[in-house]
Amino acid sequence: MVRSVIATPAGGVADHLRDGVNGIAYPPFDVDAMANAIVELTLDYDRRRQLSEGARRTALALDWESELDRLDASYRAVLNRTHAALSDQPTDIFENVAAR
Repeated sequence: MVRSVIATPAGGVADHLRDGVNGIAYPPFDVDAMANAIVELTLDYDRRRQLSEGARRTALALDWESELDRLDASYRAVLNRTHAALSDQPTDIFENVAAR
């Protein structure tokens, strides 16, 4: 069975959805765009298969280690910016954690 992704590029979906490569992206709350994407893929098997294969390649390229590294880097960046804004000291709040 061939399945394709039709989604709004928000949250974690935005990190991986590539419109026309591994799925179809539509604007948030745009019901007409979502319906058009559903109709398009229902009527076009080759397009549906192409997007399905792209989605599979994307999924196979992901691994927990790299995703956790990305998440960790995001959290560290936010925490460091918050710490710097509150203390007026642009330091890495994690620099002493590894030494413990």
